[in-house]
Amino acid sequence: TRYVLENLAKVLAPFMPFIAEEIYQSVKIEGEVSVHLAQWPEVPEFSDGGMILNDMQKTRQVVSLGLEARAAVAVKVRQPLKAAIVKDTSLEGKGEMLDLIKDELNVKGVIFDPAIDGEVKLDTELTPELKQEGSYRELVRNLQELRKREGLVPEDKIDLFLNGGEDEAALVKKFSKDLKRQVGASDVHFGEMVDGRGLRVEGLTFLVKIVKSR
Repeated sequence: TRYVLENLAKVLAPFMPFIAEEIYQSVKIEGEVSVHLAQWPEVPEFSDGGMILNDMQKTRQVVSLGLEARAAVAVKVRQPLKAAIVKDTSLEGKGEMLDLIKDELNVKGVIFDPAIDGEVKLDTELTPELKQEGSYRELVRNLQELRKREGLVPEDKIDLFLNGGEDEAALVKKFSKDLKRQVGASDVHFGEMVDGRGLRVEGLTFLVKIVKSR
C-alpha cells in the first residue's frame, strides 16, 4: 500500500501539488524530502505483452466453452466439478490463467488432453464431497436471499439458527466457519427450534431462523 500511495503522489504532483505532498509525507520512509524533488516512477516494458493477450483470449474461449458444456448437461455453476478437460495445451503450466479457468468454471482442476473430442469437456462425476460442497453453496445463496427479504444490509450481523437431520447437521458442521463469514453471522446454532422458515436445498430440508444481532 505504501508503494502504491508513494508512486501515486509522484504522478499527482504536477496537477495536485498540495494533496500529493500530503500523501507523500504521510507514507514515505526514505527518499527525497519533498515529492516535488522525487523522480517520476518508471514504467517497466513488457516484452511478452502480446503473449499475455493471446493467453487471455484463449482463457476466455475455454471459459466460454466450459460454461456452454455446463449448460448442456444442466449443472449449475454453483456446483463444483472435478475438472475441466482442455484440448489446446498452450495454457499448460500457466498458473494465473488456469486459476481464472478454475474460478470461472468452478472446477477443482484443469487437465490437458489433445485426444478429446471437442475443445473443452467437463468431468461431471459428482463425488459425495463435491455434492456436499454444492449443497453448501446453494444453502449460502438461499440464506443471503433470506437476509435481503428480512431487510438486512451487508453490515448487519445476525444470529443464525438452523435445524434438520443428520445430513443437514453434517453439512453445517463441516462449513460452519465459512458459513459465518458468508452470511454475516455472529454465531451459528444448530438444534431444536420452536419456530422457523422451511428451506429445501438440494434434497436437504432445513428449518431456518435469522435474528439480527444486538
